[in-house]
Amino acid sequence: MSTIDLSLPDSVPEMARYEDRPMTLDSFAIYNLLAPQNEPPDLVERCNSECPRDDYVHFRTSPDITSLKGLISYHLSTTVHDNFDPNYFLVVTDPVWEHKGVCVVTLGDEEGKPDKFMIKTAESGLLLVNLQIGNTDWYEAKENYEFTGDDDEDEKQDSETGTFPDGASRKRPGTGFYIAFYAIPGIDPSQLIRDVEPFYDGKEPQDRVCRFEGFLNSDRDLVSQAMDSWHPQACMSNTLLCKMYFFVVDSKDYKEDGILLCNVKEHKTKRVLCSPGVTVAEFCDIAQGDKGWDEGSVQQTS
Repeated sequence: MSTIDLSLPDSVPEMARYEDRPMTLDSFAIYNLLAPQNEPPDLVERCNSECPRDDYVHFRTSPDITSLKGLISYHLSTTVHDNFDPNYFLVVTDPVWEHKGVCVVTLGDEEGKPDKFMIKTAESGLLLVNLQIGNTDWYEAKENYEFTGDDDEDEKQDSETGTFPDGASRKRPGTGFYIAFYAIPGIDPSQLIRDVEPFYDGKEPQDRVCRFEGFLNSDRDLVSQAMDSWHPQACMSNTLLCKMYFFVVDSKDYKEDGILLCNVKEHKTKRVLCSPGVTVAEFCDIAQGDKGWDEGSVQQTS
């Protein structure tokens, strides 16, 4: 086996052409730097194992490249035509990737510089999705996901035990994130969560994906105070909360009037039905990129 070079270039000027590119939900490439033409069995399945779908990460063959710099050049020369995300990709750098993990690469972090770190293979696909849709940033991802050990990926880590201050389990839920709810005074938080959580009675309190995070001041703009103050603080406290979207309950008769789904990045809102079978499903479709903000929305009408 040839020696591989994992050093990164100081910069990737080619990324400048993507600066004004609108967000697109492209697939992610994983390459095998050890044997560029060979797809390891079960690799893609493991990468996608925690994702809502099994088609986020795809294996891509490449020429006989033995350096990460060379792979970056190849990736950028082909990715646009093949609809792969240009900024993020994965690389197999160790023959026992099942235990050592894979390398996740960005060609432009918050400072515009390329960077990389090792991650557990099973967590790689979902992390890329969250990076792509802006539900986490690179530095937060590196702090929370960098994998430096050689323990079996199936072993539970200490960081996955216990609960966050809001009572949510530190183990990542099946949706990939928790969903924050904020409300006007007079709303019963326990009843609210019961009204929106799918299969409420079959879950322990810490495992419910819907989390009540606080009461808003009715004398101020509800959405602005949630976006500017409450939600950023809640996301610092519970790092698994979805950062880009949340709900505001602005009516005591929310079952009839619906609730506001809030889009942090675009500072938009829309009213959706309040129902265990609709609310979370609509949220996840948008947050996970299966629907656009204006696509197939469940609009509450009065």
